[in-house]
Amino acid sequence: MDLRRVYAAAHPGGPWEQTEMEIDADLRLSFVTEQLPAILWTTDRDLRFSSAVGAGLAAMGMTPHELLGVSLADFFARDPMMARNIAAHRAALEGRGTSTDARFGSRVFQCRIDPLRDSSGEITGTIGVALDITDRKKMEEKLIQAERLASMGTLAAGVAHEINNPLTYVMANIGFVSERLPKLPIRDLSPELAAQLDELATALAEAQEGAIRVRQIVRDLRILARGDEEHYGPVDVRGVIESSISMVLNQILMKAELVRNLGDVPMVEASESRLGQVFLNLLVNAAQAINSGNVGGNKIGVSTCTDSAGRAVITVSDTGAGIPADVMSRIFDPFFTTKPLGSGTGLGLFICHGIVKALGGEITAESTLGCGTTFRIALPPARVGTLRPSTNEARR
Repeated sequence: MDLRRVYAAAHPGGPWEQTEMEIDADLRLSFVTEQLPAILWTTDRDLRFSSAVGAGLAAMGMTPHELLGVSLADFFARDPMMARNIAAHRAALEGRGTSTDARFGSRVFQCRIDPLRDSSGEITGTIGVALDITDRKKMEEKLIQAERLASMGTLAAGVAHEINNPLTYVMANIGFVSERLPKLPIRDLSPELAAQLDELATALAEAQEGAIRVRQIVRDLRILARGDEEHYGPVDVRGVIESSISMVLNQILMKAELVRNLGDVPMVEASESRLGQVFLNLLVNAAQAINSGNVGGNKIGVSTCTDSAGRAVITVSDTGAGIPADVMSRIFDPFFTTKPLGSGTGLGLFICHGIVKALGGEITAESTLGCGTTFRIALPPARVGTLRPSTNEARR
């Protein structure tokens, strides 16, 4: 290759007296900057682009020539940080280098802007470099959200403990009054007073039922948040399912009818808290997949059975929006979500997949857009597993 001719074609009017080694170095530098996964640019003192290069431009759907002569104000017009970015360039014109972030569409860049000087040291404009940090930013946001969820789990365990203490004597007193009330000599009372005592007994029974419900919720919270106290052993799958349902029942019934069909399954070797995390996540996802406003027309189904290999099989289905076929292969990937921005971390199904795999099981999904989604979990039986009595039922 005649490097002089290549250089001459790329730089008309250039210094052809350069040696072939110098030209080769210039060409290599040019090729590197054009393929660099970043953007390098310069502006004049009027803050108009005088050059731009880098593969980062292609990610924005732009070419270097499109930027020439464009003012920074026009270029950053849709950037919420426009004022800060232009201020950084003005600071460079005054001799101060600045680091800042910039947004171009859906991409986020980390930028460094410095003064551009000529051979005499006079500032003739600015020079900047931008690195695409979009993926890093997304991961940071997801990790922050995951840390927030972990903190919420710790908080839930503490709240459950604080509730459990006063709940103990509340239930004890309710039990005491419930036991003594029927022993009162109501035959000596007037009909009006006897009727009032009956109303009090009914109210007391409802209070006792509510307290039992609170105790169950506290228990479920402690199981869910007990990350450091996990105990692996034979677990009753259906018991864990019922606990998970109780945690999100109100959320489910606001969207759809809940249908249980819990058939005979063996005990499985697992951590109750981890398994509850899987079921809870699938139930929440099912509820979120259904639009509000048609409770009677939608269903969320939970079923269990034993397959031919003796495994406990759990399915969670919904009649929601479904998952597009082109993303089904990615639903168990970390940080991937089909939910709107801010509605999901993209970690739920990834964590579920990891938990199920660690238990020697498998989790699969089937979905039809506009018709709903079904998740199927198959778990091997515990070595001491036994079948529990059937609890088939379909109820709301």
